Amino acid sequence: MEAAEQSLETSPDALPDHLDRARALAREGLQEARRSVWGLMPHALEQATLDVALEREVQRLEAEGQAKIAFKRAGKSRELPPDGQTVLLRIRQESLTNTRRHADANQVSVELEYLPREVQLRVKDDGSGFDPIKVSREKSGVSFGLIGMRQRAEQLSGELIIDSAKNKGTSVRLTLPTP
Repeated sequence: MEAAEQSLETSPDALPDHLDRARALAREGLQEARRSVWGLMPHALEQATLDVALEREVQRLEAEGQAKIAFKRAGKSRELPPDGQTVLLRIRQESLTNTRRHADANQVSVELEYLPREVQLRVKDDGSGFDPIKVSREKSGVSFGLIGMRQRAEQLSGELIIDSAKNKGTSVRLTLPTP
């Protein structure tokens, strides 16, 4: 809006472009705010188990047609504490969002594995990958998705490992201790 205001004096012809950008940013901000609010309330978990909620979301995303997405569950499924389920669901959500936005992947796998003392979530893609150190350095304070994923994992004494390299795809592994 400030750029639009300034253009009134210097280049009035640029005003429509500035207003269009402001509208687009406002829409994007509203979508992100709605996504954040939804992130506080895991509706998917109110209607189904964690396994079913993850599988349904994977099926929904695959139907969008950007990439082939497969879901696999291993180990004996068991009830997890609500905060653990929410973290697993949200980190899977953010991982797939990042894949859709940045990776240009053809194949994506989502795996949920129940182990005796922990549960692991792995999201892997064959996309363009990135340099995690470079991204965290260059986007300090900007890459909220990666920061949020790490914070969610840490809140539950979990471990989040992001393995990626340019043109080698990305792997996100979350390990949460379970009772």
